Amino acid sequence: SEELKGKIVEKFKVIEVEILPTRSSLPEPVIPQKPYLINKEKLNVFFVGRLEEVKGVDIFIEIAKKVKEKREDVQFFVIGDGSMTKIVEIAQNNNKIVWLGRLTQGEISYYSGFMNLLLITSRSESMPVVFWELHEKVKILSFPVGDIPKYLENENICETVEDFVDKITLHP
Repeated sequence: SEELKGKIVEKFKVIEVEILPTRSSLPEPVIPQKPYLINKEKLNVFFVGRLEEVKGVDIFIEIAKKVKEKREDVQFFVIGDGSMTKIVEIAQNNNKIVWLGRLTQGEISYYSGFMNLLLITSRSESMPVVFWELHEKVKILSFPVGDIPKYLENENICETVEDFVDKITLHP
């Protein structure tokens, strides 16, 4: 990302840095063996990524809890695996989110057809690959981390958890 490039150049002033984009696209959809039945009448909000602190799945769960206090017609989904699976399991047991687990790229492509919003809740980031995989398929709301502000519309940038909550609560 441009942000990391700047940090490297500043630290090692004699090194020339070139950015190699990590853009990606999803393959054709593959229906999971036991697909979760998603209600398209609801507002479906997704987190796709590693379940690690840096990716902010705990922030996603906090947003889900706050939105569900204001709107009943919103469903939150988590796709991924990692060291924070315990808090994801707890949130699922408390009916705050649905955890779809670790999926193949084809299965993520399948579920992208049900997504209304993708939240990027990373605490720090260069440029998340999930942005490139899904930006043409779904509306994205994100913290202003890494290069996200260069590619995401200003109205879809969220500075705080409350910004996410407000934008989801007001979403048609």
